[in-house]
Amino acid sequence: MKISIEDELVNLKKDLMNLGYEVYNFSQNVTSDAYIYSEEKTGLHNFSNSIEPTLDGSLLIDADGKSINEIQYILSHRLYSPLFKITSNDRDLV
Repeated sequence: MKISIEDELVNLKKDLMNLGYEVYNFSQNVTSDAYIYSEEKTGLHNFSNSIEPTLDGSLLIDADGKSINEIQYILSHRLYSPLFKITSNDRDLV
């Protein structure tokens, strides 16, 4: 699995590489199965030119507040929660 990660997430990149993942920086512009970024630090909108999804689609993972175990689970199960949560009043987005 190819993963591209925000350049500033150095420690997370090392952790993923130690787990055996093929990891690149966003600045390398490599088509990847998953893209990991920090919404707090930089925001996804700043990397729109660096993201090239695979034919099967790519995961976009906000690393903020997630442990390496949580990120590994998301990657191995290709499962991630939605960007928005619908409340009981379907007009309210949380």
